[in-house]
Amino acid sequence: METMYFVLWFIHNKDNDEWNGSIVDQFSSLDAAKKEYHKQLGMYIDDPQFDSVAVMLMDSYGNKMFNDYWTSYVPEPTPEPNVGE
Repeated sequence: METMYFVLWFIHNKDNDEWNGSIVDQFSSLDAAKKEYHKQLGMYIDDPQFDSVAVMLMDSYGNKMFNDYWTSYVPEPTPEPNVGE
């Protein structure tokens, strides 16, 4: 059985607070799958519509070969306690 490669993504739309995900495509070539993996990262990372992006490249045996996660979310800093007051 030939090894197949799959590119997947999960994104969070910050405007309507919805998660979406998809298996983009399947590939018999690791090089073609890597090319699509990087294309998906380039499309979604730093897009003002999304605040959370995860892209993965997996093989047909369930091995996660590449993955990346990006978020634009920056938590509010925790205020320092007033010491000595």
